[in-house]
Amino acid sequence: MNDALSDIEQKKLRADLNAELGYYPATLDPDDIERHRRMNAASAADLDKVRRKWAWHREQRRRAAVEAEGRAHVADLYGGDGLSLGGGESAAGASGQECSGL
Repeated sequence: MNDALSDIEQKKLRADLNAELGYYPATLDPDDIERHRRMNAASAADLDKVRRKWAWHREQRRRAAVEAEGRAHVADLYGGDGLSLGGGESAAGASGQECSGL
Protein backbone atom coordinates (compact mmCIF):
# COMPACT_ATOMS: atom_id res chain seq x y z
CA MET A 1 0.00 0.00 0.00
CA ASN A 2 2.79 2.42 0.85
CA ASP A 3 4.27 2.06 -2.63
CA ALA A 4 0.94 2.97 -4.24
CA LEU A 5 0.68 6.28 -2.35
CA SER A 6 2.53 9.30 -3.60
CA ASP A 7 4.76 11.27 -1.25
CA ILE A 8 2.10 13.99 -0.90
CA GLU A 9 -0.63 11.43 -0.17
CA GLN A 10 1.57 9.79 2.49
CA LYS A 11 2.23 13.14 4.14
CA LYS A 12 -1.50 13.95 4.12
CA LEU A 13 -2.35 10.51 5.55
CA ARG A 14 0.28 10.92 8.28
CA ALA A 15 -1.07 14.39 9.13
CA ASP A 16 -4.63 13.01 9.32
CA LEU A 17 -3.45 10.15 11.55
CA ASN A 18 -1.54 12.60 13.73
CA ALA A 19 -4.73 14.59 14.24
CA GLU A 20 -6.65 11.41 15.06
CA LEU A 21 -4.08 9.53 17.15
CA GLY A 22 -2.11 12.41 18.65
CA TYR A 23 1.22 11.28 17.14
CA TYR A 24 2.74 10.36 13.80
CA PRO A 25 2.66 6.58 13.33
CA ALA A 26 5.92 5.00 12.21
CA THR A 27 4.18 2.95 9.54
CA LEU A 28 1.19 3.42 7.30
CA ASP A 29 0.36 -0.29 7.18
CA PRO A 30 -3.43 -0.70 7.62
CA ASP A 31 -2.99 -3.43 10.26
CA ASP A 32 -0.69 -1.21 12.30
CA ILE A 33 -3.03 1.76 11.98
CA GLU A 34 -5.96 -0.37 13.20
CA ARG A 35 -3.85 -1.54 16.15
CA HIS A 36 -3.00 2.08 17.01
CA ARG A 37 -6.69 3.00 16.89
CA ARG A 38 -7.62 0.10 19.20
CA MET A 39 -4.87 1.00 21.65
CA ASN A 40 -5.93 4.66 21.73
CA ALA A 41 -9.57 3.71 22.32
CA ALA A 42 -8.55 1.41 25.18
CA SER A 43 -6.30 4.01 26.80
CA ALA A 44 -9.05 6.66 26.62
CA ALA A 45 -11.43 4.29 28.42
CA ASP A 46 -8.74 3.53 31.00
CA LEU A 47 -8.18 7.23 31.63
CA ASP A 48 -11.89 7.78 32.25
CA LYS A 49 -11.90 4.83 34.64
CA VAL A 50 -8.91 6.24 36.55
CA ARG A 51 -10.48 9.69 36.72
CA ARG A 52 -13.68 8.28 38.19
CA LYS A 53 -11.76 6.06 40.61
CA TRP A 54 -9.73 8.94 42.05
CA ALA A 55 -12.47 11.59 42.05
CA TRP A 56 -13.06 10.89 45.75
CA HIS A 57 -9.40 11.70 46.44
CA ARG A 58 -9.66 15.09 44.75
CA GLU A 59 -12.86 15.81 46.67
CA GLN A 60 -11.20 14.91 50.00
CA ARG A 61 -8.29 17.24 49.25
CA ARG A 62 -10.71 20.02 48.30
CA ARG A 63 -12.71 19.56 51.52
CA ALA A 64 -9.55 19.53 53.64
CA ALA A 65 -8.40 22.77 52.01
CA VAL A 66 -11.77 24.43 52.63
CA GLU A 67 -11.75 23.26 56.25
CA ALA A 68 -8.18 24.50 56.80
CA GLU A 69 -9.10 27.87 55.33
CA GLY A 70 -12.14 28.09 57.62
CA ARG A 71 -10.09 27.14 60.68
CA ALA A 72 -7.47 29.75 59.82
CA HIS A 73 -10.21 32.34 59.43
CA VAL A 74 -11.53 31.80 62.97
CA ALA A 75 -8.22 30.90 64.66
CA ASP A 76 -8.02 34.24 66.49
CA LEU A 77 -11.27 33.42 68.32
CA TYR A 78 -9.81 30.41 70.08
CA GLY A 79 -6.84 29.87 72.35
CA GLY A 80 -3.85 27.63 71.97
CA ASP A 81 -5.71 24.39 72.69
CA GLY A 82 -8.40 25.15 70.11
CA LEU A 83 -11.22 24.40 72.55
CA SER A 84 -11.39 27.29 74.99
CA LEU A 85 -12.28 30.89 74.33
CA GLY A 86 -9.76 33.69 74.59
CA GLY A 87 -6.20 33.09 75.71
CA GLY A 88 -6.48 29.45 76.61
CA GLU A 89 -8.52 29.92 79.82
CA SER A 90 -11.66 27.93 80.46
CA ALA A 91 -15.00 29.72 80.78
CA ALA A 92 -15.17 29.07 84.54
CA GLY A 93 -11.59 30.24 85.11
CA ALA A 94 -12.19 33.40 83.09
CA SER A 95 -15.15 34.38 85.28
CA GLY A 96 -13.15 33.87 88.46
CA GLN A 97 -15.29 30.99 89.72
CA GLU A 98 -13.66 27.79 90.81
CA CYS A 99 -15.32 24.40 90.55
CA SER A 100 -15.30 22.50 93.77
CA GLY A 101 -14.87 18.76 93.63
CA LEU A 102 -17.60 16.59 95.10
